[in-house]
Amino acid sequence: MEDVRASIRCPVTNNLGCRCEISISPTQSKKSNLKSAKVFTYIDASLKEKGAEMVKKLGGVIVFKIEDEVFTLDFKNGEGSVKIGEEGEADLTVTVSDENFVKLTKGDINPQLAFMTGKLKLKGNMGLGLKLGSVLKMAGESIPKARL
Repeated sequence: MEDVRASIRCPVTNNLGCRCEISISPTQSKKSNLKSAKVFTYIDASLKEKGAEMVKKLGGVIVFKIEDEVFTLDFKNGEGSVKIGEEGEADLTVTVSDENFVKLTKGDINPQLAFMTGKLKLKGNMGLGLKLGSVLKMAGESIPKARL
């Protein structure tokens, strides 16, 4: 996720001042009650290591609609990115409940079975939808154990 930067002037005794920068992740700046929001934070962190590989493998933008929130995974540009909200044109839109998204990332339910039973809805590039398993696997691997 792109950081939001803020500059603050810090007064010191010699009146020279200093410039401090703070970075706030968008998922931290918008308080979410969804367990899924934490998963997207972990995915974002793992993109530093696996982003280029995922962009090469997937080559698309996936929008996740979870409850009343939206997350965009861009595996088309640069090293990949995670954003809150719908950014750009989605190649694939995934609609899923918070509970089922977490289960999918933990491997508790099969993505194909979730799709067939209506727990997971896909709209758009079904070829990219077939690669969704690798995104969910990366998400599951990025979550520290016992976090969800």
